[in-house]
Amino acid sequence: MRSPTDPAASTETPLQVEHGVSASESALQVQFLTQLGHALANAGDPVSSTERTLRDVADAYGMAAVGISVLPTMVLVRAQQDLTRSIDMAGTEVDDDLRLDQVGALFEVVDQARQGRLSAQAGLDRLAAMWTAPARFGSVVRVLGHIILSVGLGLIITPRPSALLYCAGLGLMVGLLTELGDQWSALDVLLPALGSGLVAVVVFEATKAGQVVAPLLLLIPPLITFLPGGTLTTAMVELADRHPIAGATRLVAGSTQVVLIVFGILAGQALVGIPPELAFAQRSDNLIGWWGPVLGPLVFAIGIYYHFVGPRGSLPWLCVIVYVAWAGETLGNDFLGGYFGGFVGALTMTMVAFWLDRLSAAPPFLVLFLPAFWLLVPGVLAVVGLADLVGNEAAVALFDLGRAAFTIVSIALGVLAGVAIARAVAVRA
Repeated sequence: MRSPTDPAASTETPLQVEHGVSASESALQVQFLTQLGHALANAGDPVSSTERTLRDVADAYGMAAVGISVLPTMVLVRAQQDLTRSIDMAGTEVDDDLRLDQVGALFEVVDQARQGRLSAQAGLDRLAAMWTAPARFGSVVRVLGHIILSVGLGLIITPRPSALLYCAGLGLMVGLLTELGDQWSALDVLLPALGSGLVAVVVFEATKAGQVVAPLLLLIPPLITFLPGGTLTTAMVELADRHPIAGATRLVAGSTQVVLIVFGILAGQALVGIPPELAFAQRSDNLIGWWGPVLGPLVFAIGIYYHFVGPRGSLPWLCVIVYVAWAGETLGNDFLGGYFGGFVGALTMTMVAFWLDRLSAAPPFLVLFLPAFWLLVPGVLAVVGLADLVGNEAAVALFDLGRAAFTIVSIALGVLAGVAIARAVAVRA
């Protein structure tokens, strides 16, 4: 992980106020707010939530006349404390994703700052330590985690013994590529296209050899960490929450990631020379037994914990929230139809995550939220819809793209509804 960018600008008057903080302390508070917003943006927090958090911290510090502007790639804070004026800006890099343990450490800082128990300088020191903290698990464990989560998702969407073996092998390959990308920034940029291309070549060659009968479903588990489901859903939440610039920025970023993944898949198809009707065939018959999809969320949560370095003691909570998302999506699919599965899963997952966040032993909301997003996989349908453009009639392709868009919207609406209900309940309580 790279350290956050230094403040682009910081000014203050040399005067000190008669009451309240000094000019230098006011400048430190503004700097802390910008760096806190920077970290929250890289954690995937929606801009409306980040702005609310920064204003809560500013209130805890007693800061007056505070102006806060948050975008996915920039945080700007301006404050005036009597005769003291300070302004600070921090740029954010959207590819500096935080590990789950870093997200947990970040929200410990947020909680203490909201309560006024953390000075600005101490907060800056804690943020710097969070950025540079080494992962608790080494590369071998993180790659093993990627294998486990790939198998876990395979148990849910393609429960076939031969498919699970391929999930493990392809999960190993993508896990190794991810570790190399973390060490080599040039490779990191190409990972979505390169990883999906290599996975596609292996899967389509196995399909030609008659070893795989549902290649499209087999492509998903090893590539799950590349799919921008959380980014696309957060974009829809921000658009619905009247933040069009932030929402459009994330929507373009997520869509670009999807295009890179689809490019790799189609390149793999072209290299292997397999026809589209065979390459994108889908079969979900269960050759393992009823227990396969039921065990899948547990295996997936364990893989997420080790690959993304979950905070200490968070594994049981990750298992709970992943099962909540899976159960909600399954029940929604069974009783309301496929379009509403994502809505029900997102609704229940969001409400439960908010409730768990109030427990002292549970990890922060965002630590619980992100793994459940990956299980709901709104990005999967986008990949399916774009891939089906190949060899399909225009009407079918448009239907597939519309289905993908509607599914993402349904998950975003589920999140919005869950947040609204959870906040209303919290206010009444």
